[in-house]
Amino acid sequence: MTCANCEAPDRRLWPANRSPERALVPVPVYFRDPVAWLQLKTCSICEGIWVSARHEPFSSFQYCVLWPYSLEDWWHLADQDLDAVLLEWHNAIREAECLKILDRGGADAEAIRSHDARLGRHGPFVKTARPCPDIESYL
Repeated sequence: MTCANCEAPDRRLWPANRSPERALVPVPVYFRDPVAWLQLKTCSICEGIWVSARHEPFSSFQYCVLWPYSLEDWWHLADQDLDAVLLEWHNAIREAECLKILDRGGADAEAIRSHDARLGRHGPFVKTARPCPDIESYL
């Protein structure tokens, strides 16, 4: 069943400058080291887990990708110092979903295009989809 707020599991990406009606809430890290460049958030309605990363320019463009595993799985990977794998996973899903959104059009596509326009000579943000790490092989 699709969440009325974050639209999980049907939606896998919230692009920059777009978000659910009720904000995604940061997951406290307590005594754990945060994973580089990534922040966990959860939906206040369905408790879906989202992985947030900020992108240039000035880290002002936040993209949230739906984490299809448990919070325990995330911490298991983080405790193994697999930050690079988690960041690569986030980027691969983000790019694949952005390409799908750009094909469909709509407000999400406009948000992605707006981000591209802000990148100037550093863009475009999304070129082609990259291979996605097999997260399950690390669990």
